[in-house]
Amino acid sequence: MDSLQVPAAGQQEAALLSCPPDGYVPLSDLARALGQRVDALSRLARISMVPDALRVERREGTRSVAWYLPGRTADGLIAQHQAGHPMPWQGKPLVDDLAGKYRLWCVRRHPSACLKCHRIWGHSEPPANFEAYVARYTRLSLGDKAHLTQLWAKPRPLSEAMEHLVRLSGHDRVVEALENGALRTLERDGRAWMDSRVIDEWSAAGYPQALPSAQQVWALPSTAAASSSVDVGQVLWLIEHDEVQARMGSGPVSKGRLFVDLLEVGAVIARRGLSACAPARVDAA
Repeated sequence: MDSLQVPAAGQQEAALLSCPPDGYVPLSDLARALGQRVDALSRLARISMVPDALRVERREGTRSVAWYLPGRTADGLIAQHQAGHPMPWQGKPLVDDLAGKYRLWCVRRHPSACLKCHRIWGHSEPPANFEAYVARYTRLSLGDKAHLTQLWAKPRPLSEAMEHLVRLSGHDRVVEALENGALRTLERDGRAWMDSRVIDEWSAAGYPQALPSAQQVWALPSTAAASSSVDVGQVLWLIEHDEVQARMGSGPVSKGRLFVDLLEVGAVIARRGLSACAPARVDAA
């Protein structure tokens, strides 16, 4: 367990003090009164389940770290225990359970293509270590916790997945979803794949063009034109004259295709008051 460097859940690990503040007592002194082993109390303190506990450097020749807490807090915990009230750590996952779940998650961790994992981790990178895992895992719903350790489904060749997805939503929607990260591919043995669960989740979500958290949505010029009720030529003119951001796709499906910032196109079109009836040249608008 010590090799896991169990952290404080939901907060930064406390600074290591050279000596305890005045009025603080060793946490180990409470073990008998609380009916707990000393090592169990230390593990609870390391994940912030013992109120007000501070890490203090031990004297040379003893264990490297000890835990102290204010005398008033210690008296309160003993009084709670004697009165039969639940302790602060009761009803919460203990460090041994969390360590086991973390090990299982490391073994079964889903690839970055899993959109549900991306949502569970707040549309950001998954935890990089046990400390970060504890801080974020304990706040998740039971369903999300269960998903994290489910066995990952077998991937399908990208060509096969594309054929299936195009039938569901159309080619352009699939290309745009891949460019925006709403669909993700895997690289394995020099080939591109897509996981079956990614396909199912994307379909269940209604074939989104981009993730809900996206600040930019890259679309094909034809999609941007249809979205703003203008001609493709007008969108291409805006791109050519640097009125809107554009880029070339680089993924296995979108490589070499032109994409434009959909939201920016809509804003420029609205500002200029353009319509499909307007000429392709919009410099006079």
